[in-house]
Amino acid sequence: MKLVRSLPIAEGVHPKKIAERLGHASIKLTMDLYGHLFEGSDKESAERMQRILGNLSERRDTASEDKVVAIPNRRKRA
Repeated sequence: MKLVRSLPIAEGVHPKKIAERLGHASIKLTMDLYGHLFEGSDKESAERMQRILGNLSERRDTASEDKVVAIPNRRKRA
């Protein structure tokens, strides 16, 4: 049965969704029981973040001009 529960983890399913499917009252229980199976995801998450942040910094470096977007003031004045 543990294999069936660990397969979604190996496939990268979000822990909250796994907790819901297993009927756990909170994600804490899921992480307490299966957290050791998520250890490899740290490296993968770090690599994904590096790709994302690297792409953002490349876009900034290649942008020809800064773009400013005005946000309207939505507060009601008394």
